[in-house]
Amino acid sequence: MMVERVREFAHREGLLSQDDRVVVAVSGGPDSVALLDMLDRLRGELGLVLFVVHLDHCLRGKEAREDAEFVEDVARSRGLPFVLGVEDVAEFARREGCSVEEGAREVRYRFLERVARNLRADKVALGHTRDDQAETVLMRLIRGGGRRGLGGMAPRRGKFVRPLLQISRREILDYLREGGLPFKEDSTNRDLSFLRNRVRHILLPLLEKRFNPGISEVLSKEAEVWRAEDEYLETLAERAFEDILRDRGEKRIVLDIGGLLRYHIAIRRRVARLAYREVTGDLPDFEATERLLRAAEEGGWVDLPGGVRAQRAGGVLALRRGEVPPFRYPLAVSGRTMVREAGLILEAELVGRPPPEVLKGDGCTAYIDWRAVKGNLWVRSRLPGDRIRPFGMCGTRKVKDVLIDGKVPRLLRDKVPLVVDEEGVLWVVGVCLSERARVGEETERVLRITARKVK
Repeated sequence: MMVERVREFAHREGLLSQDDRVVVAVSGGPDSVALLDMLDRLRGELGLVLFVVHLDHCLRGKEAREDAEFVEDVARSRGLPFVLGVEDVAEFARREGCSVEEGAREVRYRFLERVARNLRADKVALGHTRDDQAETVLMRLIRGGGRRGLGGMAPRRGKFVRPLLQISRREILDYLREGGLPFKEDSTNRDLSFLRNRVRHILLPLLEKRFNPGISEVLSKEAEVWRAEDEYLETLAERAFEDILRDRGEKRIVLDIGGLLRYHIAIRRRVARLAYREVTGDLPDFEATERLLRAAEEGGWVDLPGGVRAQRAGGVLALRRGEVPPFRYPLAVSGRTMVREAGLILEAELVGRPPPEVLKGDGCTAYIDWRAVKGNLWVRSRLPGDRIRPFGMCGTRKVKDVLIDGKVPRLLRDKVPLVVDEEGVLWVVGVCLSERARVGEETERVLRITARKVK
């Protein structure tokens, strides 16, 4: 019995739990009507609280309004609450610069998430079938989606669950016919201007007729294998990413080159994608990923989509999105100073003279003779012409040259903070302490400054 198959699949995949509040997305088509009927049959056994939700995309005029009325009648006949949404998908697509097909999907998911939040729902049930899975795999193969794309749709993604993912469309139609359940046909499902419809009505029938009658089942099973392997590889990549991560901050990432290049290319690609996503929120395409990896292997600069620049220098690969704005903050003595642009907190306090072995600092801590401080103290970004007399040297050097010698990638130099007073630079944080700050034998009070990363 199909309901039993759905119940077992939902249990195995963790799609439904006892007493779940479930938003059921019902378009009025055969898949969603069958989904609603099966969940309604399971409602008593699982203690489910169901909400029937329908979205009018404002694309089909009278036909769409009739579909909404049909779904409302179905909900009322079952004693279930009904929620109707109306969204202008064409206007959304025009505003966002995407296709109507893409816009409809985005609007639909946003709407369902909003409704689920308002209803305090635990799950949102979608009526995708095995045939939908096969179509999705083919579409992503055509567009190019890598192993992740070929994994198709997951049975569960966050609150979204797909209880019918192992049921064929033919089985759905048989189920509706045997149960005498009416449904609606969406005329846009025959519009061949949409890629999914071309796959559904042209490509899949051709593959079934000329190559394999069971192609939908094959693609669905392959998607399950690809998805599991992708999840495993992604877990390995996430561990590798954390292992070679040297620094992270707002819109920037720094990775250890040696560590990155030790991994297999399959993991390197995924780590590169994770790094890009960290600074943009989006995943790069294949070409951008390969360009980023070439920069890691060969050195130099690379400009990537989304305003991202990457550079290999000093044993690291740095990625940054956008420019670091100039910054200047008064340094709080006996307090903490947040330097958001650098992702650092500077803690400063006056202390007695520390032991000699720590007087040069450890890169993250500087000890400054309080008598050497002239006027107010500031933490700021570097300026053209900034100079410092490095610890142990007689003459001065440009801060830019000090950063170069310190192997700080050019991409990251503008975010390195300087501690300055009215006479100039006392500390290039994490890179170089000024000779002027040296703690001497007669020093009685010392300004200790410690730089800590913002967690």
